Amino acid sequence: ALLPLALEGTSVGMTKATQALAKVAITTNPEIAFPGQRMLEIVRPIIKLLKIEHTALENFEALMALTNLASIGESVRKRILKEDGFSSIEQYMFEEHPMLRRAAVECMCNLVVQEEVMKYFTGENDRIKLLVLLCGENDELLIKATLGTLAVLSSLQADLEYIKDLNLEDEERKRLNNLIQDNRIICEKILDVKPFTEIFKQLCACNNPDLQFRTFYIIRNIVKSNKELAIRIVETELMDILFAIKEIKVDRLVNEKNRKIASDIVELCLKYGLIQRNKDHTIQEEDETTTTN
Repeated sequence: ALLPLALEGTSVGMTKATQALAKVAITTNPEIAFPGQRMLEIVRPIIKLLKIEHTALENFEALMALTNLASIGESVRKRILKEDGFSSIEQYMFEEHPMLRRAAVECMCNLVVQEEVMKYFTGENDRIKLLVLLCGENDELLIKATLGTLAVLSSLQADLEYIKDLNLEDEERKRLNNLIQDNRIICEKILDVKPFTEIFKQLCACNNPDLQFRTFYIIRNIVKSNKELAIRIVETELMDILFAIKEIKVDRLVNEKNRKIASDIVELCLKYGLIQRNKDHTIQEEDETTTTN
């Protein structure tokens, strides 16, 4: 009954009906509340609720609803993109209102799962820079969502060692090569943000294991991308933290999952030959030299 009211009627009536739809999408599993085609049909009115002339609450609820909808599946994410949802959501990532900004990033985190969204971040723009800078804010929930977004964007959902030997069709091979190229562009963009090292040092050493894991995950993605980018990581103070994390055996300080991913990063750098094991099984950078009197 709400959907027709959200699509037709007076401006006030459509806004109220759409806000009610958004509340339902927030509080109830959208797959149950809006089965089948109806879930796609509510996307347009909810996106139209994202306007600066609407109240902060209306915008916030629209973003929360779209976050839930985007998590459902590809068809809904495609509809969000078709209805110009990307730009509508993105504008709130620049908001000074902390809850609106956080909700926008959380929504974007679910949207970037869609493969074609990566292209929005590989072009000549500062979208990756904004995400890295948001990681330096004081809002842990915002940082969590931002790191999640960067983690997805920097991930290459393919095992290159396995795929390179497969007999792929030309179109599939081309698609894979494009994904690899986009992945490297995004990883390089992350590293190109001037305060990247300082921001990620703080996150690597933070006492929030979830934020710490997401940070390590992004660093691992960058190192996996290619040797040249791995060199840039090795040249930073991040490696000192990773070496230290790898050796901490007290779970209340660093949990096993985080210790494992830090070790994975170190092992990747060892494989590249960027660092080496000493005789005492400690690790040093490849170009380090020691002198004795």
